[in-house]
Amino acid sequence: LSDLDRLFTAKELKDFSREKYVFIGNHTKDHGILTNYSSDEVKKQIEGAQESLEKIIGKKVSSIAYPNGNYSKSVLNIVKELGFKFGLSTNFHKNSLSPKGDDLLKLGRFCFPNNKSLENQCELFRSDFSLYLAVKSLTAKIGLTK
Repeated sequence: LSDLDRLFTAKELKDFSREKYVFIGNHTKDHGILTNYSSDEVKKQIEGAQESLEKIIGKKVSSIAYPNGNYSKSVLNIVKELGFKFGLSTNFHKNSLSPKGDDLLKLGRFCFPNNKSLENQCELFRSDFSLYLAVKSLTAKIGLTK
């Protein structure tokens, strides 16, 4: 509708991809919901985007964000076969600090709903492990604190 919501040009995407903290990933050629396609069609969707991205930014990308977050075992196998290192789903969960194997291909992510308290959401997303609380608990157990 305006300059605020338009797509990047190829030059803008190339320039953006060169920024230090920017990592470009695959999202399929046509935003195809991969679980609705045959294995051959899944490959075409992913490989089509790979070719376009490589042509524009000059390097192969190693991550994919599944359109609508949808994936299946078959899709994961294809993604693995094509050499991807990371896959982003819309599964609402915390990721392990050291994910391995297929867990790297189905990483969860958080979306902040605007109708909830930001403070409560941050509490929900924080780590299950707190070094501060662990040390505090240990010092209490061995009698160093009251």
